[in-house]
Amino acid sequence: MGSSSQGLIEPCSKCGQVPNPSEAIYLWDGQPYCAGCVSKASPELLEYARAHPEYEESFQLRQRRPFRLWCKYQIITVAVLLTAVAFAMREPLLLVPFLVICVALWFAVDVIVPNRLRSWEISIIGGDVIAKELGNLVPVQNRLEESYWQIADAKEATGWLLYELPHQRAILMTLGPLKTPWFDAPAMKIPCGLSPDKFEVLAAFLTLSGTPKASTHGSAGAS
Repeated sequence: MGSSSQGLIEPCSKCGQVPNPSEAIYLWDGQPYCAGCVSKASPELLEYARAHPEYEESFQLRQRRPFRLWCKYQIITVAVLLTAVAFAMREPLLLVPFLVICVALWFAVDVIVPNRLRSWEISIIGGDVIAKELGNLVPVQNRLEESYWQIADAKEATGWLLYELPHQRAILMTLGPLKTPWFDAPAMKIPCGLSPDKFEVLAAFLTLSGTPKASTHGSAGAS
């Protein structure tokens, strides 16, 4: 967050020195830092953190399916279609409904789902990462120290779908496994830092705060 206005200045989480009151900065992990350590990590981070009490970002992405999975779904669809036709030939009255259902399912799985736009809002404050997808009333929340991050490329899978990422890079945040009152949900992977200025700021913050870094997508859990 911005400069601390508290009477008691806590030591910097990075170097352990007690900064001057005017140089004390509380970043979005809720920990105090001195201006020197933040500036050393990134001058852009220092400037942004002083003006923003929390990290915020909103973006819209289109998904697409990797070619290998596209081929897999085509094979499965054709197999299901042939099975349905073979079964329906015994009952001619069912042939047309079966074909309509099969074509509708194929269109949904092959065209609608992979090409849909997804709009996200991401914020980091007090050590919490909060992600909310437009249209979903319940946001996803995870502790920063229980999250993972890595620099991702548009050609790398983020699950069974790919995100079309601008500039061919982003910071892939993996949240979870997520705890719910009923069960443990699988980890969720969300690309962020999509604009050049946000990319540098977020990468510097995650590095400075010691947020765990995943070596591979799979090591941080499945999507």
